[in-house]
Amino acid sequence: MRYDIIAIIASPRGMSQMRQLVKGLPASFPAPVVCLAQCHSAFPAQLAAESALPVRWVEAGERMQPAHVYISPPGRTPLLVDDGSISLAPYGPESTALQPQDRFLTSIARKYGSRALCIVLGNVVHRG
Repeated sequence: MRYDIIAIIASPRGMSQMRQLVKGLPASFPAPVVCLAQCHSAFPAQLAAESALPVRWVEAGERMQPAHVYISPPGRTPLLVDDGSISLAPYGPESTALQPQDRFLTSIARKYGSRALCIVLGNVVHRG
């Protein structure tokens, strides 16, 4: 089955697995990869140096392209909107907002449904 988007959620414990996964994708990969990850500011550049795909921070308003990897900036959740662009939502207070992971996956499901492959790496269970 071919997917139109690959969505990855990676906790700090899942970052090495995410790195391995992205490094293994060919330059001709037919879908965009968008990642909600807790990473340091140099991570996209480091991953880009190891990957056949361009890797960069997600920017609000942009449209994702196949064969590109988009990383969420710290404290922001990438959300896909109906026109295919990306919005960036700040993390909200846990008592009043859905967890960033839930918001991210919900937006993916609304836009792509069964045409999305979602991968969860590491321990991302809420402990509150």
